[in-house]
Amino acid sequence: MTKSDQPQSTKMRVIHGVIWHFGGRLGSRLIGLVNVAVLTRLLDSSDFGIFALAMSVFALADVLRSTGTGSALMRESDADIEDYRTCWSINLLANLTVALLVMLAAYPAADFFDDPRVAPVLLVIAMLPLVNGLENVALVDLYKEFSFKQVIAIDVRARLAGALTSVSMALWTGSYWALVAGTFATAIFRVVQSYWVKPFSVRFTLSRWRKFAAFSGLVVSRSLVGAMRHRISLLLLGRANPSEYIGYYSMALNIPELIGGQAAAPIHASVQPALVKAKTISDLRIKVLVTAMGSIMIIFTSALFGLGLTAEAAITILAGDKWIAAAPLLSLAVLPVGVSLGRAILTRYLLFCSRLRGAFIIDCIALVLLLGLLLVVDLRSAGETVIIAIAAIETGILMLLTAICCRMLPGLFRPLIAAMFRPLLSGAVMVFAVLSLPQLGQGAGFWQLVMEVVVGASAYGAALWGVWRLSGRPDGAEALVFDQATQGLKKLFPKTTDVEDLTA
Repeated sequence: MTKSDQPQSTKMRVIHGVIWHFGGRLGSRLIGLVNVAVLTRLLDSSDFGIFALAMSVFALADVLRSTGTGSALMRESDADIEDYRTCWSINLLANLTVALLVMLAAYPAADFFDDPRVAPVLLVIAMLPLVNGLENVALVDLYKEFSFKQVIAIDVRARLAGALTSVSMALWTGSYWALVAGTFATAIFRVVQSYWVKPFSVRFTLSRWRKFAAFSGLVVSRSLVGAMRHRISLLLLGRANPSEYIGYYSMALNIPELIGGQAAAPIHASVQPALVKAKTISDLRIKVLVTAMGSIMIIFTSALFGLGLTAEAAITILAGDKWIAAAPLLSLAVLPVGVSLGRAILTRYLLFCSRLRGAFIIDCIALVLLLGLLLVVDLRSAGETVIIAIAAIETGILMLLTAICCRMLPGLFRPLIAAMFRPLLSGAVMVFAVLSLPQLGQGAGFWQLVMEVVVGASAYGAALWGVWRLSGRPDGAEALVFDQATQGLKKLFPKTTDVEDLTA
């Protein structure tokens, strides 16, 4: 392969990988939404609140599982079987440590939240790392090869098993134990499938632990700070509010994370392997980052903006009338979730450039700012204030990361800012169009939502297409979206010869 052919080949592999991964994540997202819609009708908000509190404590210990061995193996083009076995062994030991810490934290956590129901949930969830620790590290090869078809098959089947288990348990017990059971079922199915898809001979060894120790130590430190940044608000709110309110708060955060996070996952997964393939070609690295950030901004300004605009109708249809108290929180929660998706793209570039220490310092700054704000706010029923504070901090961190990455990669600034601006402008047009619609009145919630979705999607698509054309049809996320749309139309209407004129 010539040097001139390499960028195009890598680009097509990334595109095909993203399409496959996006399709799989769409399936996972639909499973998750259906699961949420069913469980919210079978369980109370307090059940979700207890589970959310327990998982927040679990997440603080679970950061030890983020050893970074997957990223280390991805960076090693000549890794052998001994490297893989060492990484698997490191992961196993880390998970055993997590299990022990969660067990020790169970009763102190229950005292902290003043809710004895948290302790038995944590004691059971402490067994989860024993399952996760057995996962096959050789799956990293699928990411190296952009073989996302197999990755998404594992994810979809595992989530389906978890959804069926949680719904069955909810019908049987009617309690938060259904959520615990679904979490275990998802983990077990994922581990079993990992060896079925990618056979790997397991053997415990630490023969090369020094090779990964320094990198893993920095990854764990950064993961701990990141977990605290994401969970500290829920932990402090959980101490000051009843479990019912925590259920509303966690649901408001989980829905945009479920929608936006699942849609963004294939993009996040593709960035590092694409950068590894293009590490010697500066222009291609710029193209990877610009396309990835543009794609994230399209998700943020279309799906998440739309969710925020239709929060009341969406929460009523998805979860039922008893969850209507979560609507104001949901309308705001899309902001920090969306900004964090963009921040993750630029953070991955820092990791690619071995700037893990810099990423760690930035996470520490964000944690200190958030903790300072939480300590001066009355946290009783203060979910909306907390979400706004998180959104402001995430935005500031995104701006800082943008400045750092543009300084590291000359030529990135203008195309990156343009890739972010075009979707934002299109999102503003969508917001104006939806807010201009008349209200259909009581009893027409479903049709009101349908009208808002149709009008909002049409306005957004037309605005994005118009802004992209006025900008000279640059390469990036819009070019990918409209190219795929054109190919789809040509398959639907094979006799139409001028379909491609839409993007010409």
